[in-house]
Amino acid sequence: MCNRKRKMAINKFMKKYKLEMLDSIKIWLMTPEVVSDILPLEKNTFDIVIFDEASQLYVEKSIPAIYRSNKVVIAGDLKQLKPSSLGQGRILDEPDEMDDEISDGFLDYESLLDAARFKFKHTMLSYHYRSKYEELIAFSNYAFYDGKLIVTSVANKTEEKPIERIKVDDGLWIDKKNVAEAKCVVKKLKEILKSRKNNETIGVITFNSSQMTLIEDLIEKEKLLNLIELYNKEYNFVATIPISATQNENTNKIITEIEKNLPEGPAYYDVEEYTDQTERQLVEELIREKALRLLDQEVPHGIYVEVEKMKLRKTSKNQDIYDIEATIYVLRKSHKGIVIGKDGNMLKRIGTNARQDIEKMLDTKVNLKLWVKIKEGWQDNDSIVKKFKNE
Repeated sequence: MCNRKRKMAINKFMKKYKLEMLDSIKIWLMTPEVVSDILPLEKNTFDIVIFDEASQLYVEKSIPAIYRSNKVVIAGDLKQLKPSSLGQGRILDEPDEMDDEISDGFLDYESLLDAARFKFKHTMLSYHYRSKYEELIAFSNYAFYDGKLIVTSVANKTEEKPIERIKVDDGLWIDKKNVAEAKCVVKKLKEILKSRKNNETIGVITFNSSQMTLIEDLIEKEKLLNLIELYNKEYNFVATIPISATQNENTNKIITEIEKNLPEGPAYYDVEEYTDQTERQLVEELIREKALRLLDQEVPHGIYVEVEKMKLRKTSKNQDIYDIEATIYVLRKSHKGIVIGKDGNMLKRIGTNARQDIEKMLDTKVNLKLWVKIKEGWQDNDSIVKKFKNE
């Protein structure tokens, strides 16, 4: 028998203990939605209800809270954005039988503040407390408030400029990006980071995501350059070259530096001998290479290949051909299905690509047959691992 106690829903709790709760807690901070959810719909629940940011509130969402109060104070800023229905939705029915109290277009206003402004007395609060410097609010003050805002004096002002305008003369808007402007932003960031005293945080606002990504990339590049500079001071490098293989940056430069600085050494192998591996080993590696290339997004490096048969014979037309049979070993059953592919298509691609390279290497036609088998834990088999080391 379950002895678990049931939790009482908060709205039922409030209905049951309303008097005790309201008597104990004198000030309640809630959204209009929460008021409707947890408090009984009764008049005179509150002596006064204060709506803050009323320009962000639909009229209909405020009515239940207004009904519960003796007095209402509505505060907000008409110059701010109107309420958004994004993610919430707003349904306005045709006023067929609407209550007389709100049938005079009260719900037609965009916000509670708009409705209150035309229905009741209002006053403007002139003192502005948010901005530490008048320059930060000056534009809005004169553009939207007719210069009526009074910025309160703030102690301990610093000598730093609250706003600094930097003109970028060579900036061009190309592909939704401005490279010159992004570089200027990164330069300014470096200056701020070097001069800040209290580890202040920095925010960067861009016009779009493309510009944001560009600035982030330039910041990462600066980090890399700083790291390179640090290593260059610590070690005596001949050259330090940051490269990007994906974007083909400085790849030619690194080859040039290697050719310039790498001294010529003695020839350890004969000119005709380009490897010390056997042909069988090379065939195994070519097959494994094609499998890894074609399966780079699916199967990890848990693959090894073993040539079971490699024999040269004459065809009916007296031409040389190699019969090669090889097995691709994988770690799991799921990997086997991936290597084979739908209707064997992946295994055919691996075989075709490998056969073409093997024929080039052997300079002979090749008849290649492939199998796929499971060998769990082959990576722990010393004889197989030694084989890779020897290769």
